[in-house]
Amino acid sequence: MIKDTRTPYNFGLYLDYGASGVIVEENVVMRADNTSVLHVGPPLENVVFRGNFWDADPLGHDDPPSGVTYEGNVTIKDERELNAATEDIRSRAGLLRPRG
Repeated sequence: MIKDTRTPYNFGLYLDYGASGVIVEENVVMRADNTSVLHVGPPLENVVFRGNFWDADPLGHDDPPSGVTYEGNVTIKDERELNAATEDIRSRAGLLRPRG
């Protein structure tokens, strides 16, 4: 769960230049200046964005670079609808599981 992010680069979810072998899935990003960015230089390689929910489309979502798989992500601009659709993910966010 990434919410109300304000950084010098203004991305809620950011992979650094040339990141490789990363799977980014089941996140909720809302109220950031930009949710994420897919085009960086050097380019991302073998990076998967899957099953994420955004309140605004990530930069480059409409033309992902060849090293990025962008699948099953959902943009819901209405905050109430986004909250309802992501209730399960948000309820588990940041919770530590007891060791047993």
